Amino acid sequence: MNTISKKSKLLNLKGCIDFLFKKSRISTKHESEREEMSEYVSKTIKAINNGKIKAKYEKDTVGYYFQQLPEPYRSEAFENIFSPLLNHEVRNAADAICFFSWNLTPQGRGHWIELHKSLTNVENKYGLEGEQ
Repeated sequence: MNTISKKSKLLNLKGCIDFLFKKSRISTKHESEREEMSEYVSKTIKAINNGKIKAKYEKDTVGYYFQQLPEPYRSEAFENIFSPLLNHEVRNAADAICFFSWNLTPQGRGHWIELHKSLTNVENKYGLEGEQ
């Protein structure tokens, strides 16, 4: 399982834990267990976001090129992508960031256009493989 799939499952797990404990109105004895589980899931998600837990992606895949991006683009790209697309084969980093809708991201279209323009220059400012 890649890291992003793990993150998605953990986010869903955290939501389920919170929902079940709130709906069932379980005693305060079990509330501490819910908090422990929820805290563990939150720490794991933070570790993934901070790059402390890394997935290994094949070369020339969306995930591979996302890992090469500088921050904050790297974290933002991983947060905006539908995880099964991370293993899709692409030619370069500029193609990789086209796998999610820029308009629907919290960062907005202009943010991603700026990055895309820098990646499409042969000598881009991030030193990544752009369009040749």
